[in-house]
Amino acid sequence: MNNGTYYSGLTFILLIAAFLVIMFISGMRDKKKKTELFRSKLKSNFGRLPETFEKTADLPSGNSLSSDDIRRISGYYRFHKNAHCIDDISWNDLDLERLYERINYTQSSPGEQYLYWQLRNPALSFSSAKLPDRAISSMATNEELRCNYQCELHELGKAGKYSVYDSLSEARNYKSKGNIANYLAIAFFIFSIVVLFVQTQIGVLLLITAIAVNTITYYREKAGIDPYLSTFRYLLRILRCADRISALSGRSDNDPFTSEIDELESLVKCFSGFRRGSSILMTTSGTGSNPINMIFDYIRIMLHLDLIKFNSMMKEVADNYDKVDRIIGITGYIDAVISSACFRASMPEFCIPELREGNDTAITASDIYHVLIKNGKAVPNSISTNGRVLLTGSNASGKSTFLKSAAICALLSQTISTAPASKYIAPFFRIYSSMALRDDLVGGESYFIVEIRSLKRILDASDDHSTNAPILCFIDEVLRGTNTVERISASSEILMDFAGRGIACFAATHDIELCSLLETEYDNYHFTESIVDSDIQFSYKLLAGRADSRNAIKLLGAIGYDKSIIANAEERAGRFLSTGEWS
Repeated sequence: MNNGTYYSGLTFILLIAAFLVIMFISGMRDKKKKTELFRSKLKSNFGRLPETFEKTADLPSGNSLSSDDIRRISGYYRFHKNAHCIDDISWNDLDLERLYERINYTQSSPGEQYLYWQLRNPALSFSSAKLPDRAISSMATNEELRCNYQCELHELGKAGKYSVYDSLSEARNYKSKGNIANYLAIAFFIFSIVVLFVQTQIGVLLLITAIAVNTITYYREKAGIDPYLSTFRYLLRILRCADRISALSGRSDNDPFTSEIDELESLVKCFSGFRRGSSILMTTSGTGSNPINMIFDYIRIMLHLDLIKFNSMMKEVADNYDKVDRIIGITGYIDAVISSACFRASMPEFCIPELREGNDTAITASDIYHVLIKNGKAVPNSISTNGRVLLTGSNASGKSTFLKSAAICALLSQTISTAPASKYIAPFFRIYSSMALRDDLVGGESYFIVEIRSLKRILDASDDHSTNAPILCFIDEVLRGTNTVERISASSEILMDFAGRGIACFAATHDIELCSLLETEYDNYHFTESIVDSDIQFSYKLLAGRADSRNAIKLLGAIGYDKSIIANAEERAGRFLSTGEWS
């Protein structure tokens, strides 16, 4: 080789090396720039509504979550569901899917799943769940540490449209065929190459046979493991995220996650074998233009290296499922706490709830408001009650909104230690509702049947004494699905039974008669309205006592009904009130 050829080759190699170095430096610079922009965005958006919540405000349903989204974000909840979770009826009644979107500032799949689980699993005692008040308060005030965590969680990101938990559950039950067949495939391939150097003709035949057999068996088995690969890829990302979180420079005495990170470090060490050599399995198939990837792809096919690694990884996940679950739970907890801190910063007002254990159902709340009403239009209300309330007032006066406000206040207090109020003092409750019910057309059940089944489930829940937490339920228009006489008779007995069982109940009704029938057990509150110049005006302010106005008929006139209808209706109502009979 002459000097010219030598130096030309060396120059070419140096140019390639320089190009790779420049690409590496450029990539690192771009990554750093993106991180800085994201960090700047986090700081400027702190205290604002979530972007997804703002974008979907004008949608008819108000929600942007598809059925696939719900399936994904509910994964952790479905595998950690307990007997006292928020059931589907209450979840839908209180529009908690929309509440979830309002609170969700999470950056990762574990975070969004853990937050969903939190909302569906309110604490029932100080020992039953970890109330994250101190951690949330710390993240709200420590901007740099908060942004450090958010950047690392953002790097982890989302896992796509499928729940990691569905795949992990299948992995736990996966029946591995073992690696004996794969080792035999490797031995056959190597043997054919050895024979090739001894007996060329026989070796060629054996090599062709080995290639054909190994290729066929490879793709047949590979098709069965493909669904698990995306889960393994994301699990590796979670482990890398755990490494980065553990190394955060902000970790100190004021870091509320010190104990969680210590546990995380210990758990991650258990997966060194899972991570070692995982690139063999996770490298993208070399069907593209990259010749190196293509070469490695052929090697994997011939030697079944990724199948062997897959079986060992699958066994490790199955043997350490609880550890995987805990790693996801800790990562999700950190993300959900930061999300709750962002939520607090976006609220016009909040307080740390004063919760207590025991059967006393008394509630004192000041300035409760509905967190889903935007632009500061929510009207705050205060109440002090024994826990049993009858709400009266006309339609659209604010009864339903107040019921939801009180229910959400109790829920957020027992989940993220954040009450949308200036003061909230109450016990831990099991929370139920019976509000936005509909006919079951598929099951062939009328509204009334659906309603009484809904109420019966609350009575059945009171028979469960596995917890000391009393029940708090919210009912909108008790037994609206039947006639007046039977409605008043049955609903008074049901509500009296609630009181006898120690159930706290906020019930809205149009039946003023219930106020008298239940006055010894239930506190009376009402909403009212006024008609000014033929215009209906609602104050949405909660007032003590029962509703005493008769504005329902006047409201007909306010929106343009004929005066004769109004007059005749007033006269008919007056006669009934004086005689007790309709004429």
